[in-house]
Amino acid sequence: MTRVLIVDGEPVILMLLEELLGDADARRVEAVATVADALARLREQRYDVLLVEHRLPDGSGLDVVRRFRQRQQRGEALVMGAFPSPEAVLQAVEAGAADYLAKPFEEIRDVAARVANAEERVALRCEREALHDALRESEERYRKLFAASPGAILVYAESTGIISDVNAAAETMIGSSRATIIGRHIEQVRQREVTADDDETGPGAERFCLPSANGERLDVEISAGRYGANGTPMVVELIRDVTARRAAARAR
Repeated sequence: MTRVLIVDGEPVILMLLEELLGDADARRVEAVATVADALARLREQRYDVLLVEHRLPDGSGLDVVRRFRQRQQRGEALVMGAFPSPEAVLQAVEAGAADYLAKPFEEIRDVAARVANAEERVALRCEREALHDALRESEERYRKLFAASPGAILVYAESTGIISDVNAAAETMIGSSRATIIGRHIEQVRQREVTADDDETGPGAERFCLPSANGERLDVEISAGRYGANGTPMVVELIRDVTARRAAARAR
């Protein structure tokens, strides 16, 4: 349910708008007549839409708009005014208003449509923020899992082979820092295994050799997965050290 605050110094207009916009199922409407009362309501409650007269008995409705924008970044402010000049409309926009309704209203139902449009924009903004928050939380979870994974992981662009990310386990296995590895071509870090032996790789894995931290050659198996990042196909490789297993197989 959305909350709408109407501020107008004319009792007849205030009553008309309150009746027009009232909707017990989808909207809660509150109405006041002065800047002081409006500011008091804003201190106590958050509103989705503000519909305020430009010139009120005790001051400017733009002061209400500014306070509203300070307290409710996602809300929409609509200003009303009699025969507004371009300068008046510009002042309202600079104060934070999203729309300006000219009085007298040519069609009173147009006011309800403008308010409904404002509510839709607020709802869309809330959905985008919720999606952004969920995406950020997902990225944070991914980063934590990526960093804490005991297996070495390399991430690179499929088209260029340039490494864009590695985890701590990969740094340890390769013996280089993340900053040193990132930006290198994947083939500079590991080479495809060409020597055949009786040992078989796991399902979906390929054989490679990798220089280790102590300068020795490691036999590794790499399982790769693919995903898209901002439209760029990326490859994620999970590296397993199978040197001991292959040595045992060759000995047998």
